Amino acid sequence: ATSSWSSKSSKKSIPKGVALSFKDYKIAAVPKEVFDERRTVYALDLSQNKITALPPDIRLLNQLQELNVQDNHLLSLPQDFPPSLVSLNLSENKIRSVPDNMFSSLRGLEQLDLSCNRLHSIPESIADMKQLRVLAMSKNKISELPKSAGRLELLEVCK
Repeated sequence: ATSSWSSKSSKKSIPKGVALSFKDYKIAAVPKEVFDERRTVYALDLSQNKITALPPDIRLLNQLQELNVQDNHLLSLPQDFPPSLVSLNLSENKIRSVPDNMFSSLRGLEQLDLSCNRLHSIPESIADMKQLRVLAMSKNKISELPKSAGRLELLEVCK
């Protein structure tokens, strides 16, 4: 389940890369081929599976811009994600907490969906995501955002 795009000419500045989709494969773990060093992964769709944890090696996908892990069985999150991420969908899982410094590695993130989980709070480090424009957290048990969220100057949508 691989779709790829690349530049035919080496003179172009468009990097070679792939978008991988494992949507609805009923898998319980991230496939090893995702971490194949011979390819650059820009987008990874792991939605609608049975994944309970993301491996710590997810941070090694240093060109990854979009990660979709919607509708899985995630219970927890890794401490670090690739800093290259622009969009992260973690909705419809069973996540109870976010690691305190997880947001520190996501300074370029623009869209974050944490809706439909079991979260009670969001760490103060949310303010580290200076590029965040869209934040979805509905259908959780969060009673209030941390005060630091007020420093998210680019935030347009918070639902």
